[in-house]
Amino acid sequence: MTPLIVGEQHMRMRTSAELKRLAKEKLNDHYGVAMVATALALGIFVFVYILIAVAFALYLIKNGFLSDPKGFLERIYDDPLFMIGEYAVAGVLSALSMTVFVGIIYICMKIDRGEEVFIKDLFYSFSHNPDKVIIIAIVLYLIGVVCMLPSLIVTRIAGPLMDTDAAGAMIFMLIYYLLYIAGIVAETLLSIVFSQVYILYLISNDEPVQDYFIKSAELMKDAKGRFLYLFLSFIGWNVLAVFTFGVLYIWLIPYECETMVLFHDELKRARSLEPGQRINIVIRDDR
Repeated sequence: MTPLIVGEQHMRMRTSAELKRLAKEKLNDHYGVAMVATALALGIFVFVYILIAVAFALYLIKNGFLSDPKGFLERIYDDPLFMIGEYAVAGVLSALSMTVFVGIIYICMKIDRGEEVFIKDLFYSFSHNPDKVIIIAIVLYLIGVVCMLPSLIVTRIAGPLMDTDAAGAMIFMLIYYLLYIAGIVAETLLSIVFSQVYILYLISNDEPVQDYFIKSAELMKDAKGRFLYLFLSFIGWNVLAVFTFGVLYIWLIPYECETMVLFHDELKRARSLEPGQRINIVIRDDR
């Protein structure tokens, strides 16, 4: 029998609520592994942070912070190398932590595909071009630093004026707040534009790093608002997680990651159709 075409409809992307509901359904049979992997990743992250905190405390003690706290703070404020070192350490820590946290995204991608997941999947990037994860993390970190750099420069200028020129300092502080807000907006926008880079790396880890950024920008071209809305829909859970001293993140991070993986699937599904293309609904007449 010839199929009877009874109608046409535009392909509809799933809503944020539908994506989150589907993420929960997919995680139902795999939450154990996902939560253990997340707990392990958070444990590694906290352990590294403790080591850095201990090293910094020893640095403070060695350089006279306990005997002259005010003088010490004045010295480091006037030392640009200290600030550069501070940002360098934060950047390295961000890059190294992402080599582990990208494993949680990989686990969620395997769950999305219906594949079996293991705790060892957390360390996927360690054997699949980890240098690319590190480069991606450093680039994203530097983007954030560049966005906030104007406001940081203004604070360096305004600081010495506090005791000598109150009016000038107030003007600089006003400029600082304007630049700070502009920096936050710019950083947020760029983080949305490049939000798909880690998933693109996990899909094909043998491509040049710049291709991940280009493809992410292309995918997010008309989806920035939807991504922002989806991201903001988790704000309540994140606030609640803070009040649980971070324990809730063991459950929340896989939930967020699975939802973002499904969002990426939606982007790819939408891009598979040409602009204005429709989906035919076909019913076969088997009588």
